[in-house]
Amino acid sequence: MTAGPGAIDHPALARTAARVLGPSPDSTWTAPAGVVIGVRTPDATFIHVAGERVPADGSRGRPAAPMTPSTVHDLASVTKTMTTTAVMRLIAVGALGLDDDVRAYVPTFPHPASIRQLLLHRAGLWEWWPLYVRSADPVAAWAELDSLPARYPAESGRHYSDLGFMLLGRVLEAVSGTGLRDAMARLVTDPLGLTRTGYGPRQDAEIAAGSYGDAAERRMLATSTPYPVPYSDTDMDRWRDGLVVGAANDGNTQHALHGVSGHAGLFAPVPDLLAFAHALSTGEHRLAAPDVAAAFFADGPDPGQALGWRTGTLGLDGHRHAFVYHPGFTGVTVGFVPGQGVAVVVAANRLVTPGEPIPNDTLLRIVADALAPPGALTPTGHATGGTARPSTTARHP
Repeated sequence: MTAGPGAIDHPALARTAARVLGPSPDSTWTAPAGVVIGVRTPDATFIHVAGERVPADGSRGRPAAPMTPSTVHDLASVTKTMTTTAVMRLIAVGALGLDDDVRAYVPTFPHPASIRQLLLHRAGLWEWWPLYVRSADPVAAWAELDSLPARYPAESGRHYSDLGFMLLGRVLEAVSGTGLRDAMARLVTDPLGLTRTGYGPRQDAEIAAGSYGDAAERRMLATSTPYPVPYSDTDMDRWRDGLVVGAANDGNTQHALHGVSGHAGLFAPVPDLLAFAHALSTGEHRLAAPDVAAAFFADGPDPGQALGWRTGTLGLDGHRHAFVYHPGFTGVTVGFVPGQGVAVVVAANRLVTPGEPIPNDTLLRIVADALAPPGALTPTGHATGGTARPSTTARHP
């Protein structure tokens, strides 16, 4: 399918999309309904789309809608990368410090935790908590979050935490003096010209379905897996059924925080995500001084975890490079090669088809394998083979 204005389609990406949408018979996962793959290099931008942004449902009389380059996607935890970028900008101008205690900005939060610890997921917080069970009011949700005990000793290890990035969103509000929606626009999307990136609810003409109801989180409450929270799925009476289109898949964002949070809730099309990642790769927009940006893109105490980002390696055109990236639970991953002007985006609606969804790390690996061989993205290149090995993703972004 056409790549859209300013972008080039490429056979390598077409073959990659075919691998994503047509898994081998022995795969244990179900293919997504559709996918958009975007790659930006110093020389060109490549985008390939395949499949459906909204699958057909004959029982409801709903026809399928095709995926396009301009389709808007629920970013889920890729939102964390823009929260991280906003924090980086404030640190670069001295309005915030990495070792500042979060309680200086959120006085109701009871536990000592630094901005650095939140970005590294080393503050000892719960990974996840269904703040929406008791109330749909953000004030009540924040009160419950502030009442939670720490789950681990601080600095005892990396424990990927949505709650930590919810707190970072509150820090951004406190420092900027505005709501998070406005702070994100002022610090990230407006400076980069990301005109179609923002919080929901979204009513764009072309928007991908993000999930089928609240199936994943309902199952998490029903089974207390993977997090032993003291609630059951029967304690919640606002579960969604049917396809979720234009509203956040994430339960806390949608059911408790009115669609706006530091950990989830943003929507964007692939061209905006490529522009975002390219800006971080090149430093062209001067979002932060080079030394500040470099500090954010480097591993901390835990291999594979930088400040708000994950790290791995990417094979590209026969060479291996450091790769900085982050996945989102809905099937979106954004990443870049620092200093090289290379950005990679995968956007698949992996939660809308029956069965076990394709893992985010598998999606990224399939794309990475296509980019690894020499000449992969030249007109005569081939997209077979390759040994790209991005780091493994966690269960809950």
